[in-house]
Amino acid sequence: MVALRRYRIWAGEMSYREMAHQCGGTIGASTLCTALGSDELPTLGVVLAVVTACGGSEQHQKHFATAWRKLRLAREEGAELRAGTAEAPRVLRPVTATA
Repeated sequence: MVALRRYRIWAGEMSYREMAHQCGGTIGASTLCTALGSDELPTLGVVLAVVTACGGSEQHQKHFATAWRKLRLAREEGAELRAGTAEAPRVLRPVTATA
């Protein structure tokens, strides 16, 4: 979230209404304001909307999407560990044909 807030500053710190307009209205100004004011991980759609609204390139979108996926997967793995539901890694073995 710090990176997204800094990205907005780098882009000129436009208003949330202007950001909503810049991303084609896919995300509302109030949603952008709530997301950027929080330390909680927003949805991938919100992250990409912020990057788009700030004039981010396709490369920037890919970088933020990759970072989001890593954070989301890490959070999920942490929840599984806390709940004791994490599974041991599975080992794949080759299938051999018998005659």
